[in-house]
Formats: sequence, C-alpha cells, structure tokens
Amino acid sequence: MNFRKTNNQQMRSGKVVVRSMLSTQVACLLNCLAPQLAVMLNNMMVSQFLGVDCFKASSVFSPVTGMILILINLCNLGPSLQAGTAYGKLDFKSANRLLTFSVVSSAVVSVIPAISILVFRHRIAEIMTSDTAISGYLVSYLAPIVVYLLLNAIASVLNAYVTSAGHAKKVSRAIFVSVFANVLSIFLLIKVAHLGIESVGIAMCISSATNILLLLPIFLNGQFPFHLDTKAIGHFTDFRKDFVLWVSVISGSISNALFQFFVNITILCYLPSNGLFVWGICLIAISIPYCFTAGFVDAYMYVDAFLLGEDDSAGRLKIAKVFLFEGMSVLLLLGFVFIGFSDSIAMLFGAETIEMARSVRIPIVCAIVFLVSRDWGIFYSVFSIQRKPFVKICFDTLSCLCPILLVNLAAIFLGGDNLWYGFAASSIFFLAYTIAVNVYLCHKDRNLIPIFLLDRYKETINLDLSVKYSLDSLEENMDRVRLFLNVCEINEELSKRIEICCEELMNNMILTKAKSDTFDLRLSEAGDMMCLFVKNLGNPASPNIPTNIVEEFVNNGKIPDIRDLSLFYIKNYSDKEVYHYVYGMNILYLQFNKTNHQISQDH
Repeated sequence: MNFRKTNNQQMRSGKVVVRSMLSTQVACLLNCLAPQLAVMLNNMMVSQFLGVDCFKASSVFSPVTGMILILINLCNLGPSLQAGTAYGKLDFKSANRLLTFSVVSSAVVSVIPAISILVFRHRIAEIMTSDTAISGYLVSYLAPIVVYLLLNAIASVLNAYVTSAGHAKKVSRAIFVSVFANVLSIFLLIKVAHLGIESVGIAMCISSATNILLLLPIFLNGQFPFHLDTKAIGHFTDFRKDFVLWVSVISGSISNALFQFFVNITILCYLPSNGLFVWGICLIAISIPYCFTAGFVDAYMYVDAFLLGEDDSAGRLKIAKVFLFEGMSVLLLLGFVFIGFSDSIAMLFGAETIEMARSVRIPIVCAIVFLVSRDWGIFYSVFSIQRKPFVKICFDTLSCLCPILLVNLAAIFLGGDNLWYGFAASSIFFLAYTIAVNVYLCHKDRNLIPIFLLDRYKETINLDLSVKYSLDSLEENMDRVRLFLNVCEINEELSKRIEICCEELMNNMILTKAKSDTFDLRLSEAGDMMCLFVKNLGNPASPNIPTNIVEEFVNNGKIPDIRDLSLFYIKNYSDKEVYHYVYGMNILYLQFNKTNHQISQDH
C-alpha cells in the first residue's frame, strides 16, 4: 500500500482532468447565464411592446411553469449523472436503462400538466388573477405554453444526456442559439406578425424546437453511447432507491425558489415599499453569483460522476480542490464588488436619493455574508452527493428555512429595519452544519472527500503518472511501470504484455501534438482485471487500431507506419480496448484478464 500512496501523491499532476473540468465549466456557466439573459430581454420587450398588463399576465404564471420545469429536470439531471458514472464503468446497459427512464418519466411529467392547462386554462386564469383584462391575456398565453412544456421535456433529456456523454460545449452552443431564436422570434412575432401575448409562448416553443434540432443529430448518431432500451420499462421500480440522489441534484433550485418567495412575504410584512427595493438589490447580489455557483457545481458533478465510474480517486480529489478554490474565489471577488459599489448599484436601479442608496450598504453586506457561507456549504455538500445525497438535501432545506426564521426573529427583536442581520446570523448555522457533518461522515466513510481535503483514496493498488511529451521522460516512467507490475499479483507473461502496451502508448502519445504539456497514464488492479487508462487533452482523435497490418505486409509488401505498428501491438496484447472522447479528453481504456493469461501459461 505504501507504493500506491507514494506514487499517487508525487506523480499525478492532475492537469488533464482539471483542465477538462475548467473547460466544461465555461459551457455550464453559459448554460446557466443564457436563460437568465433571455428572460430579462423577453420581459423588457413584452413590457415595452405589449404593455404592462401583458407583462403581468406572463409573470403571474411563471412560478407554475418553473415548478413543472423543475420536475422535468428531476427526471433528467440525477439519472444523467448516474448514466455518466455507468459510462465511465463501460456499463452501457445501465446507462441505456437510465435514459429510457428519463424519456418516459419526462413524458409523463410534461403531458399531464400540459393537458390539464389546455383543458382548464380559462378556470386557471380566473383563479390566478381577478383582473378581467389580465385574465384574458393569460388565457391566450397558456395555449402555446402547452406545446412548450412538451418540447421542453425533449430538450431537457437531450441537454442532460449529451452533457453526460461529455459534449457540454455542444449543449452550450445549442442553448445559446435557442436563446437567440427566442429573443428574435418575439421581436418578429410582435413587430412583423403583429401578434399579442401569445407570441411569448410561441417564441418559447421555437426556442425549445431549435435546441432539439441542434442536438437530435448527435443523439441519433450511431457513435452516441446511450440508446433507448424498451426492455427497461418493466424495471422502473428498480429506480426507487435512486430517488434521493435525483432529488438532491435539484434540491438547491427548489430551496432557492422557496427562499426567495418566503423572503418576499416576510419583507412585505415588516417593511414598506422601500424594503422591497433594498431586497431587490440584495437579490441581484445573491442571484448573479449563484449563477456562477450553479455552473461550477454542474460541471463538477458531471466530470466527477464520470471519474467515479472510472474509479479515478486521485482525479476526483484534484478537481475537488480546484472546484472549491475557484468557487470561493469567485464568490469573494463578486462579494467585494457588490459591497464596494453598493451605492452606485442602488442608483443604477433607481434609488431616488443618496440616503436611499446608502440604506443598501448594510443589507448588501449581510446578504454577501449569507451568500458566501451558504455556497461554501453547497460546495461541500456536493462532494458527498454520490454516496450521501441526503446530506445535500438536508443542507438545502436548512439554507431555505434557517434564514427565513432568523430574519423574522431579527425583525421581531431588533425591528423591521434591522431584519437584514438575520441573513448574516444564518451563516453561523451553515458553517457549523458543514463542518460537523462532513467531519463526521469522512471519519465513517474513507471514500468521501473530507472537509480539509486530505489525500485519501480507495484501498486499491494503482499507479498514476503524469507523463511529459518528451522522449527524455520515457525511461524514467517505464521504470515506475515495471516497479508497479512487480508489486501486482500477475504472472510474468501478462506483466510483459502490459509493459509493452505502456511503452507503445507512451511513444504514440509523445509523437502527438496536444494542448497540455503532460498526459495521464494510470494502471490499476481490480479483481481479475488489470486496467490501463490513458488520457490527454485535444481534439477527437480515435486511435483507429489496425487489424490487417500483417496481411498488408505479406500480400502487398506495404511497410506499416510506426504508429500503426505500435497500435497493432496494443490491439493484440490487450483483451479489450475502448476509446472515448469525453469533456475534451481523449481516453483509451485497455483491459487485461489475469485469469485468461494464467490459464494460457498453465497450458
């Protein structure tokens, strides 16, 4: 075991997996920010072109639409993370079953509300608003929303599973184009086609349809790893044990929505209209960093799920450290910006006097303290999501109820004007919960990442190398491979085969051009298998291992290329080889069956 620990700590730089996660984060951040931008532009155009009543009609139904979309995401985000883990394990059967479950459950969750809205839209409009004019606009708005819910369910499945297959940038591109189509459609439908509020719903349908059209060819591609499995329909009850994990993935979104709703009510109870203005500024200071947090979390969860499937504990720890550092750095940076420019921000959003602008200072400080402590807790809760999802659900529940309770207590005992101190006080509970729960769990489960990010790995023998793209480093790294193979419980023949494959792979990789200065090579022993993993950053470059190289030489005298000859040796010396291009990484898996080689030696 000492050999394993020493090599993990000193030889694996983690540059490949870290840069892969950072690249994925850019795409996930854009995915979070793009819809927010679309909503803002849509609201501006509806208000300017169609009037305030139309804006009110579209806004009044937004919470209902939002809740339906959350339920649709529940059917996709959690299962797609598990599908990513299955993908890393090369367990395509489980991944296909998860995809089938997502498709069927998303259809049910979207179809039932859509039919209900279509049939009862007049009654819904009467219940949700007493104003006859707004009620009429709402009826017109709800008709295309029915189609939008159905299209969004399809788009949600595609976005989740194309991302889990490692193509986050393609999803980001599709979402951005669909957002542009949304904004452009509203403008054209209102100004050119002279439609009313129904143009908003139609534009949303066009946006989702655009998203689907851009991603559907990828999904239908024969090389896409996930496929529908009709046999899985009879096994849907098997997914009940995974429901807690799926809820934990979206519990933060549910908690955040409920938090904003209840805080609005609380402020209306204790403060006049100026209180809503101050809360609006604080909400901006909380919401914008939260978009960054959501993007970081999404990218981390997807890449971490894949590495979990690969059993790459060292890689998981590397990306966890970077994830925590960059997440907290961005939060603190944005926090200082909002605190330092609070007066200017208040004036920008309509503060009528200097005194009104200055009244925002203390509330923003309290909001930033709340934000940093809450999101710090979110980061650590995400670390345990795969093994202890209930930890994140509990934290998200706490982050909703605790500040609301403390804000009310602050308003009662300190006065309505000082209710903001309740936000700052809630940070004590967040920090205490995060430290206590994580320390306790990490003492019980050695596979969880602890709060102090100490190096701990699964008790498996493995070798992790970060190999430089230089021939000078080849012999040194091969000595480490040989030393590792001597420790493993394998026969000499198999050891020699693996040694040759490692050397040929290193030679092949060194001859390529890459975006990073190193590539990863990992050897692990798991039961009856020896597994060899090679990862590098760059464009897709399938190894295309040749099979007829000997026949070509014998029959036609064709001298093979040195790289083709090298790959031919790898093909013949390994029992199984699989290539993936995932999250910007070229990954080649080679498997060696110890039992087969032992039998051949015995004979």
